[in-house]
Amino acid sequence: MSTITTESSFIAPARISRATFGRVLHEAGSPWAARAGAIYETIVTAGQDPAVWLAICAEEHSYATNRGSVLWRNDTRSWTNARTVRDPSLTGWTIVRDAVRGSDYVRYADVLDSVRDGLYRITDPDYRYVRERRHSIGAVFAIWTEGDGARYAESVVRRVNGWIRTEQDAPYADIVSGLVDIRGHLPRRDRSDGVPAGPYDRRPLSEKRGVVIHYSGQAVTNRADTRAVLTSEARYHVDRNWADPGERALRGDGLMYHIAIGDDGTAYLCRDLEAVLWHCGAWPQNALALSVHIPIGGDQHATSDQLATLRRVVDGWRAATSTPLNEVWGHQELQPTDCPGTLMADFVIPYRMGSRVVTDGRWFTETGCHVGGAFWAYWRERGGLPNFGYPLTNERDESGMTVQYFERAVFEWHPHNPDPYKVLLRRLGADALARMEVSS
Repeated sequence: MSTITTESSFIAPARISRATFGRVLHEAGSPWAARAGAIYETIVTAGQDPAVWLAICAEEHSYATNRGSVLWRNDTRSWTNARTVRDPSLTGWTIVRDAVRGSDYVRYADVLDSVRDGLYRITDPDYRYVRERRHSIGAVFAIWTEGDGARYAESVVRRVNGWIRTEQDAPYADIVSGLVDIRGHLPRRDRSDGVPAGPYDRRPLSEKRGVVIHYSGQAVTNRADTRAVLTSEARYHVDRNWADPGERALRGDGLMYHIAIGDDGTAYLCRDLEAVLWHCGAWPQNALALSVHIPIGGDQHATSDQLATLRRVVDGWRAATSTPLNEVWGHQELQPTDCPGTLMADFVIPYRMGSRVVTDGRWFTETGCHVGGAFWAYWRERGGLPNFGYPLTNERDESGMTVQYFERAVFEWHPHNPDPYKVLLRRLGADALARMEVSS
């Protein structure tokens, strides 16, 4: 992506990633950081550039952090400090009078309404921007700012270009875009301290393949502060004894995850992607596979932003390393452990099955099988484990019919039957008798 000027089009594809958009709001301490994903997608869906709109947010009220702004004085929930409403579909807004400026401003029902109104204004055929063919950044802001257009436009362009250059210069951008590099901010152990530690080894990216998904184990209480969580986990990995029982103590060289993804969808680069890490207790996966960490634990679930970024990270890594679908693993598939918890059902299994939608279901560590969709609902609602036992297989096709084997039943999927007869149990006794008659 090349840099822009004030003559560049206001309406354009996204010039920065969703991760950068969220990171800027998060680092600024914006109260809207938790909404970053939804705001970003709203702007992209409208065919406009999130980078320009993020710069507008900075110019208007420092990402909603300026306590001396119209926004704070009047609780306007406004991204743009708009004075009128253009989008006729919006409801719940009011006009408020700012006592300091002596002017009227819109108080929106929600910040997303404010963003939608601003997007609408840019393409409204009855508004000046379209009527006067003002398509460039400079032309729009000449009207937007009522006299301060040149300075405002130059500031917006400078911010956008800074973000573009940051993304272009980001490490491994050709594999996964928008990684926030925190390698230098996490606890590490240097070889020179004389403590037996490791692994310190590296493999070239040309040899790398496979992905292993991880979680934290215990429930994470401060999920919003991803960096603090990762710092604590890195300290644990550095101080932990990784040696087998009876062997000489062996400490870690750093956090054993290459990439971690926060609640807001920000992807953090924690270690060089070439690094060999002790992360899954299996070889060659420790040496070759990408270690991706979601800081959740217990029965906690990843946010939709985390799952979206996780898919993007895995997609990028698979494309760069020719990793097949069947080499996307949950940690527990390589070593006896509960890791990665709910991510087995929420991501690993649906991803490996080629699903773009996370389905309701459960991953059973006892047998290494997943039950989802209608079979999961039937199993859960009609007795569960006591009646049907554990799943012995994943869903499979038999003569054009989808079936799944359990310890005490076989489920069959009959999509053309009326409810509630789409899931039926195979007549196991009749089948067994037929086999006996044939053998006799």
